[in-house]
Amino acid sequence: MGRIKQLTENTVNKIAAGEVVERPLSIVKELVENSLDAGGKNISVQIEKGGKKSIRVKDDGCGLVTEDLFMALERHATSKITSIEELTSISTMGFRGEAIPSISSVTKFSIASAVEHGDGYKIVMENGRIVNDGPQSMQKGTEVNADNIFFNIPARKKFLKSDEREYALIREIIQKFAVVHYETAFSLDHNGKNSFHYPALSDRLSRILHVWKASEKEVSSLTVETTGSKVTAFVPSPFASFPGISVVFVNDRIVSDRLINSVIYRTFREVIGGEFKSPVVLEIKLDPAEVDINVHPSKMEVRFHDQKKIITLIKDAITGAFHSFREEGIKPSTPDFISEKKPEYKVDTDGLIHGGLTSFKKENLEKREVVIDTIVPFEIEQSSFYDLKIKDYKILGTVFGVYIVVESEDRLIFLDQHASHERITFCRLKKNCENKSGLSQLMIIPSIIKMSPKELSILEEASELLSNAGFVVEKFDEESAILRAVPALGFDANWENVVKELAGELENYGETFVLNEKLLSMLAVTACRSSVKSNDLLSRKEIEQLINDVNESNTLTCPHGRPFFHIIKKSDLEKQVKRK
Repeated sequence: MGRIKQLTENTVNKIAAGEVVERPLSIVKELVENSLDAGGKNISVQIEKGGKKSIRVKDDGCGLVTEDLFMALERHATSKITSIEELTSISTMGFRGEAIPSISSVTKFSIASAVEHGDGYKIVMENGRIVNDGPQSMQKGTEVNADNIFFNIPARKKFLKSDEREYALIREIIQKFAVVHYETAFSLDHNGKNSFHYPALSDRLSRILHVWKASEKEVSSLTVETTGSKVTAFVPSPFASFPGISVVFVNDRIVSDRLINSVIYRTFREVIGGEFKSPVVLEIKLDPAEVDINVHPSKMEVRFHDQKKIITLIKDAITGAFHSFREEGIKPSTPDFISEKKPEYKVDTDGLIHGGLTSFKKENLEKREVVIDTIVPFEIEQSSFYDLKIKDYKILGTVFGVYIVVESEDRLIFLDQHASHERITFCRLKKNCENKSGLSQLMIIPSIIKMSPKELSILEEASELLSNAGFVVEKFDEESAILRAVPALGFDANWENVVKELAGELENYGETFVLNEKLLSMLAVTACRSSVKSNDLLSRKEIEQLINDVNESNTLTCPHGRPFFHIIKKSDLEKQVKRK
């Protein structure tokens, strides 16, 4: 007798439920998405004990006729698509047709719906089977109850977290839905008490301010777009504290994508510095055919057709939104005791002129300029270095051989001369890379790089990408590649290790994002080595030039993410010495 047997329908449904229903949060998410697809404008969620005991989701959407109500309980039954081709243009939330049968198989479940006031129908299920059904008098819309989650799978139930933890997760997902669908009213009750109620609003910014508990002047937004794609970022003031949540959504679908999260983190690190974390709302709009939303049963992960374009838009939107907090204007004044002297330069044997804040060719001496990206900012009342440029300043001197002390209005600013100049140098090198994109420099002696067959296949697949960046790397034999040329960036590196690392990172992240990050990382090291060091004595004009560069810089951290300034306000100093 054969050992392979077909599973029962009940077992199949419970296995499917394991993919869709991980915890109470999963149920709430699926049901709210169905309510949104039904056109609900008022959605209420009521839970008990973090959703473990009961979950109730009610909406005023279009409702379901009795026939559709029964069909919704069948697996892979949906009104959202009719063929595989429609997956490339899907714009609704639920389309797999697994949510309702999966939820009903692991909870004590009931669903009632009406397409007209008073004329509804209700079905009660337990363990995946209908135990009662009949007419129900109710308002137009749908109401779903899912009680005692995993009552029939105790092994799954013991992995749930505390009531408060499960409640916190549900509270956060409802807030995310509220931000995305600001035109819909949402309410959440937990254990009979109302947690919040968000009325329907006319714009997303108002909803974000409500959720973040922020004022309008504390939040900035920027939209960047290219052909067929648009990204809008909402960010709070870098030096304000918010209990706000972060929301990322693609075509109005909430996602938690590893690549997007990585881009956000890296952008924050460069713009704000260190391990700074801040809530952010990121809206991504693009042609549905350009994104694959059918990557995972939870539909939280996505895959973009043009990953490079989306990454660039995300970084530009977040960076620009933060930069808009800065003001314009520079008004230097004569320093108190810095001597008036011109920078001293010396010509090295390599034809470079060294001194001041950089090194450059003698013939370019008169043409020296700082290449800076500019944006159009708006004014906002803040009291932090980030949003105020150094103006009406007085240079007091340098302390500890590192920090330039500047008096500006009602504050003392300690400017790290090495870290600040490192940022300026980094921007110049980065601009040079962009101008030389794709140019290569041949290696005098090509390098043989030992690689596994898997690494070789990855490099072959990415050959066009590597070529566009300036690499010329070819398969040499079954266990090695030959590196013939590297990007012409004006500095040297251990290119063999770079290629090996790229192969590994391309496998995990793919495409241009990895390549750009690797080259930028090397640029940061190069900038560090070529920047002004501690105890380098700078003249007044050199300090003024550095301050001007800082004022024009879009970013106030060194390339490694370290802030290069510290502020002491006059009022804080007076408090310390008991003047106030």
